[in-house]
Amino acid sequence: MEQLKTSVSHDGKTYAVEGWCDARFGAARDRFVKNFAEGLEIGACIACTIDGKPVMDLWGGFLDKAQRKPWEKDTI
Repeated sequence: MEQLKTSVSHDGKTYAVEGWCDARFGAARDRFVKNFAEGLEIGACIACTIDGKPVMDLWGGFLDKAQRKPWEKDTI
């Protein structure tokens, strides 16, 4: 699994994006990160499994519209 810890900016806001992803799903990981850079997300997460085995767990951005509370690993 490839670890991810990065940040991207859009309109003066910086969005932290973290998690991990099986290398086979690198394109999905890159699209998730790019959504923040393009201003398409404020906060989001994605977790995927195949045959019951985890293959991706990513999260980033903010919980609130004011963008003061960061999205964290265990945010629902």
